[in-house]
Amino acid sequence: MAISGFSLSIAQKMIFNDPLNLWLLASDTTELLGDLRTYKDICIYLHDKFEIIKQTHPLKAYITPKWPSDDEIEQLVEKSSGHFMYASTVIKYIENSHDEPQWHLDNIIKLQMTSCNPYMELDAFISQYPNLFKS
Repeated sequence: MAISGFSLSIAQKMIFNDPLNLWLLASDTTELLGDLRTYKDICIYLHDKFEIIKQTHPLKAYITPKWPSDDEIEQLVEKSSGHFMYASTVIKYIENSHDEPQWHLDNIIKLQMTSCNPYMELDAFISQYPNLFKS
């Protein structure tokens, strides 16, 4: 997986020759893709959680041994944009005992983005399944 981190810098009236303005610019930076270590951690988290699902889900007899594929894990890691919130929400959805986990994962992989922000994949997921998040 080749993902490079980048930052979006926001500054008003930036003056490059003023050290104070350069310091303010550096401190007003939002990391959009996260640290590459985070991607690795999310991958490990997903692998661990999927193993638990395969062992404990009420419909575990219907789960194929090689599920999920490495490609599916990689797609989820990429969709997370380095945010554990996405990975955790997806796992909670897949754990749902009412349907086959494979069906839920397929639905998530097929989701299309609905916005252009760091949480666009999570937004798409929540937009598709709003009833999951009602109290």
